[in-house]
Amino acid sequence: MSIKLNDGYGYAIFDNHTPPQNRYYLEKRWDGEGGTFTAILTNPSMADSLSTDPAVKELYDYARYYSNGRYNRLIVVNIIPTINPSSQNLESYLKKEIVKYLL
Repeated sequence: MSIKLNDGYGYAIFDNHTPPQNRYYLEKRWDGEGGTFTAILTNPSMADSLSTDPAVKELYDYARYYSNGRYNRLIVVNIIPTINPSSQNLESYLKKEIVKYLL
């Protein structure tokens, strides 16, 4: 699920695959002065610099509209960079990745 944002702007860093398989950094900005709201999540879903997903939208809304102007930027980083809409699907992926480094 992708949600377009009509205000502000963003920046994202992905790997070089088409479509991207990993997102390393996501930033959303809007006008005004304020600090940075940083969120650390498990893994990225489908959000990018111009659109968002339900989790990032909720963080964006809090930082922008419900924090009384304390923030003008949201940064999202993930413990696991693999783009996957469901954290539950990561177990098999992680097992494969761990095995690569152990062999």
